[in-house]
Amino acid sequence: MSGDAYLASSYLRQNAPLVVVGRSLPEQFSTGEQLVYEGLGNIASRVTVDTVRLNNVSAERSRRVGTSSYQPQVGRLVREASP
Repeated sequence: MSGDAYLASSYLRQNAPLVVVGRSLPEQFSTGEQLVYEGLGNIASRVTVDTVRLNNVSAERSRRVGTSSYQPQVGRLVREASP
């Protein structure tokens, strides 16, 4: 990757009550994403993290990493991978 790469980040959080057997529990979903762009503005790599909290306790968390490959001198996407 050249020195022309740049990083973009986003974060989203949603709160909602979860009703279970007539009882309301606070639930929170959040997701964060970081994208690394190469010099031509194509996404080179990305990381996404999702978190669910139920009653202020972490209930579930997932992390996904991905990369992209582009055809040289054309910039056409040839491969996306999320191992």
